Amino acid sequence: MTQIPTLTSKSSVGTPTYEYESMTRIWRRARAILNGELYAKEHDRYIDTLNYTNLLVPFSPRMSQQQYSWYVAEAELPGLTSQYAKILAGGLLRKPPEMKLPETVPSDAESWLRNRFTEDGRSIVAFLDAAIWEELSTSRGWVSVDFPTVPGYSDLDPDQKKMIAPYPVLWRAEDVINWQTGIDRATGRPALTRVVFRYINRTYKDSDFHPNLEIVAVDHYLDEEGVYRVQYYTKEGEATVDLINDDLKMTQIFGTELFTNDHWVPKGDTITPMMWGEPMRSLPIFPLNGEVQLETPMLTPIIDKEIALYNKISRRNHLLYGASTLYRDWETDRKSTRLNSSHLKLSRMPSSA
Repeated sequence: MTQIPTLTSKSSVGTPTYEYESMTRIWRRARAILNGELYAKEHDRYIDTLNYTNLLVPFSPRMSQQQYSWYVAEAELPGLTSQYAKILAGGLLRKPPEMKLPETVPSDAESWLRNRFTEDGRSIVAFLDAAIWEELSTSRGWVSVDFPTVPGYSDLDPDQKKMIAPYPVLWRAEDVINWQTGIDRATGRPALTRVVFRYINRTYKDSDFHPNLEIVAVDHYLDEEGVYRVQYYTKEGEATVDLINDDLKMTQIFGTELFTNDHWVPKGDTITPMMWGEPMRSLPIFPLNGEVQLETPMLTPIIDKEIALYNKISRRNHLLYGASTLYRDWETDRKSTRLNSSHLKLSRMPSSA
């Protein structure tokens, strides 16, 4: 749940909507379980004794950060949901996807779609594998259609021009921070009128070896005349982001994002994408599940069960380890093997050995 103030509103292009903020905690815990033990333990880096948003529930509200870190370190995630999701995704892609194209489509279009579907020339199966995983994790994946910018396009020969084609871009749930709907002027039906993407970009402006990180917001919108426009923004000032297994993410503390309410500066002029020499009248952006409104991740019931099992296994293991491990009584400086209730409650963990 997210509480929304009625007398104030957000104005920054890079600040997520309240609807988005209401789901970030759910997406984060789902990814932590589906991506394995490393992500689950990273999710619980800090103890939350206010709202108890940790996957691994602390023994007591009086548990210290040091005690909780030790408890997380010895915890054991079953990993059943992750394996189930991988089997499910593999099962859906066990056969190549079937395609039925209109007769007006060129004969070589199917080969392009099957074998050179993405920007880096990967097949449609590789794209669908990433898309299915995003849907299993968040049920909130988005796809946009882009076209490469090629310097000296007029100087290319016909064969080189044939290799240049539009491609899909898969966006994670956390990348789409704002969306608006309106009425399509051509059809009179509801349609997307604005989508704002936010991501962390790597540039090499200060060093040839190590990248600079900049937070970018991209506003895709229909103007007052219904023409598709794109405007890039960059965030001013210093920020800190999280890096897990080469995956850059906005820093969150207990589900709340940091460093996003600062000043955003337009980068370059407003872009007007063209198609066949004419401005576009709709956003080439689509939610994977066809629903603009937010939905709870489809694997949430299984994820909740695994979190409960994660807690049961970890507590059982801790109690077993505590009952059988030789430890030092730090008050009397004596070694002891007797079962000590204060040890089980983690209330006497020393600051240093």
